[in-house]
Amino acid sequence: MSSINLLHASDLHISIDACLRSPIDRWSDVEKLWDFFFCIHFPPSFQGIKNTNRLLGEADVLKAAHDEDVDGILAGHTHKQLTYTNPASNCPVYCCGTTTQFEPRSMPGGPDEHNLLKGNFFQILSISSDYGVPRITVQHFRLFGVRDWSGQILLEWKKIP
Repeated sequence: MSSINLLHASDLHISIDACLRSPIDRWSDVEKLWDFFFCIHFPPSFQGIKNTNRLLGEADVLKAAHDEDVDGILAGHTHKQLTYTNPASNCPVYCCGTTTQFEPRSMPGGPDEHNLLKGNFFQILSISSDYGVPRITVQHFRLFGVRDWSGQILLEWKKIP
């Protein structure tokens, strides 16, 4: 079985496997695991966003993903962390929420402090292949702030469901 872990953070895709030595090695290992995948900024057919913020030609992207049997699409743009499958392509879209934008509403005392759909996020995608069949598992992380004894906010990334 082959496997690789990718950090998906605000449209940044980095191998986090220590055994991979260079970007060429990383890409080579990804190619062995997936036939291929799309990495794009705008997620195709993301529900609830304005037409002015949509991917131009998203139907063509979904058709190409379906025709080429793409195993996954990594995207961002929406600042909302969501994994979904569009019936037009039957291809999972891994949409990463914002990782580095300051989100004060999700910090201690803010109105979105306990809302797991808002805040700063990243994903770790573990991709493995058994006999040429890819398997993708996703771990979601969110930034939480806690106040220490002096009232200072300490930041900590925590795994969320």
